Amino acid sequence: MQTALIANNEHFHVTPIGLIIEGEPSMSEVDEALKISWKLLEASKWAQIDLLCYARDHFGDDFSFMIDMYHYAPGTIGNMLWMGENIPFHARVEGVSLSHHQVVAPPRFTIEEKTRWLERAKEARWSRDELRAAVMGLLPEEFESGPPIPVNFESATRMMIDWLDGKINYSKEELKEVLMEFLRRME
Repeated sequence: MQTALIANNEHFHVTPIGLIIEGEPSMSEVDEALKISWKLLEASKWAQIDLLCYARDHFGDDFSFMIDMYHYAPGTIGNMLWMGENIPFHARVEGVSLSHHQVVAPPRFTIEEKTRWLERAKEARWSRDELRAAVMGLLPEEFESGPPIPVNFESATRMMIDWLDGKINYSKEELKEVLMEFLRRME
């Protein structure tokens, strides 16, 4: 597949509100344009994340001007920067959504764990919620496929405590004690 952007084709002209189609593109040209547009759709959020991280790291105070200029909400910027910091380019897996990557973005996962979980989700065609359940050890065995991913119990326990926090009337310390007792009984 060509890597040229759809805008470089004589038949297709990208505008901020859509695509202008001129002349009579062939079926293969339309097919190629559709493939490229799907890739751009999937890549656009990652591209924004990567550009914001670069701007923050290289332009300092001018970075805030860029945020104001594009009307980003501060929370959105924070989330995007967090994703860029926690899922570097080499750890990303094509074929799973940004929301799948968010599941494994917390720093408690190593880069290798992130990639393995994303690859597993891709192979098994898990939804984001199925990936989350698998990561938490809650996915029924019949849904799992592939070699087991070693579980870092300390990371898994922290993740479960974070997930349970606010859902039941226990402090984080009490949750930790309950989970540790549960793990002891499972051995």
